[in-house]
Amino acid sequence: MIVEGHLSPGEPLNRLFPLLARRYGFAEHDLRGFRVIRRALDARGRGAPRIFYRLEIQLAPGDGPPREVFAACPPVGSRAVPARRLSRRPIVVGSGPAGVFAALRLIESGVAPLLLEQGRPVDERAQDVRLLRARGQLDPWSNVAFGEGGAGTFSDGKLRTRKNDDGIRDVLATFVHHGARPSLLYESHPHVGTDVLIRIARSMRAFLRAHDVEVRFGARVVDLVTHEGRVAGVRLADGSEVLADGVLLAPGNSARPLYAALAAGGVRMSPRGSAVGFRVEHPREWVDLRQLGLPAVEAGLWGAEYTLTAQIGERGVYSFCMCPGGYVVPSQVEAGSVRVNGMSNSVRHASHSNSALVVTVGPADYVLPGEPAPRGGVLDGVAFQAAYEHLAGGFGGGDGVAPAQRVVDFLARRDPASVPPTSYRPAVCPAPLHCFFPEPITHALAEALLRFDRRMAGFAGSDAVLIAPETGTSAPLTIEREANGQSSSHPGLFPAGEGAGHAGGIMSSALDGLRAAEAWLATCGA
Repeated sequence: MIVEGHLSPGEPLNRLFPLLARRYGFAEHDLRGFRVIRRALDARGRGAPRIFYRLEIQLAPGDGPPREVFAACPPVGSRAVPARRLSRRPIVVGSGPAGVFAALRLIESGVAPLLLEQGRPVDERAQDVRLLRARGQLDPWSNVAFGEGGAGTFSDGKLRTRKNDDGIRDVLATFVHHGARPSLLYESHPHVGTDVLIRIARSMRAFLRAHDVEVRFGARVVDLVTHEGRVAGVRLADGSEVLADGVLLAPGNSARPLYAALAAGGVRMSPRGSAVGFRVEHPREWVDLRQLGLPAVEAGLWGAEYTLTAQIGERGVYSFCMCPGGYVVPSQVEAGSVRVNGMSNSVRHASHSNSALVVTVGPADYVLPGEPAPRGGVLDGVAFQAAYEHLAGGFGGGDGVAPAQRVVDFLARRDPASVPPTSYRPAVCPAPLHCFFPEPITHALAEALLRFDRRMAGFAGSDAVLIAPETGTSAPLTIEREANGQSSSHPGLFPAGEGAGHAGGIMSSALDGLRAAEAWLATCGA
């Protein structure tokens, strides 16, 4: 029997049972078991926010309190079998969600791949990120974008996707098995947080190694090795070659040197639309009051979220990767540049909330500063992103300092004299961001900000700050593949995940990694 009800934030679930008994006409003492199907924050209307529950309940005469019944959902990898002896095992490139979930799926078929990661283990990586935030000290191969766990590790850790895929519950169960809270299985907006994702990445690595997967760090792939028209391995930065029976390529969306090498080697790729803009940051208390009507902490909740979209002419403008009670963090991958992203921990109680505020761009927009038109190559989007990140580095003056501007000054097209305190480290400096992007992008952002301010009064207020630039929303190209999952130009290459242009975010990347492993098993794994 499926039932629904509401509780006030902080109320224990057992307070719901007598309410459900009266509403649905059963005796409370006959409630023997229950399973939470969905839990969501309901902040509609003018009253205090409530927590909505949908439950599946079991009714039968008996004594004792009801117990929670979880439907069996084994994590990916739990059905691992002993590794088969292979003359050449497959290589998985990248230890983000796509790469790790590909490896987890492979070990369920007795295939123990070699997992190559150019960055460092997650604990060392966390230290590199701390140095980047404290001193602007960038390690180009171990940072917010690169390293064990992928770029999503240092984010809000949202586990949402618009895809309707049978593997979603498997992926969520896997995160729970490796350290996430069990409520991820039924939360409407599941998120993990950086602090928990670090533990999960460590646990997944230990699990893979326990099942004969070799995980190598500091192993930067710079090119493919081909033999008789088929991908037969990879070449590493140290000049060595590693041969394999197929390569599952799951790079991050900032794998620029590798993109260039693939293009030079004739791997078929196509330009892809992306989105660029800024991070917009507000005091968390303002967002909480606007969305919930009271401080989130007072209501026993995490920081409040928002989602905003606008269509300005032919361009979409939208909030993205909203981080309640989080931080704006440096995510650049090249010396002398600046790029920003958002991050939050599992408890979203930091003093600010931020979101990407981005406008859609396409290949026709990939014009480098000072040039009249796009160059017409598949790497135009890569060069476009990098150019504006270096421009931001110049605006900030170096050492990871990010240019920033109050929203009110941006809208007035007024050079800023100051900006209020932000969560960004190492530092921000006032800069005329209204002169930063080409005019069509600036116009779309300005018009959208005005519309968002009408929907959320104060969104464009004096406490709202823009921090530049947000350019890493997605890969600006796609590594093309056939229906069987292989590269359309290079058999034996299986592109996967966000960096290959086939996913966006932790959940969809993990799902795509599962598909890549299944594609390899179908074509090479006999």
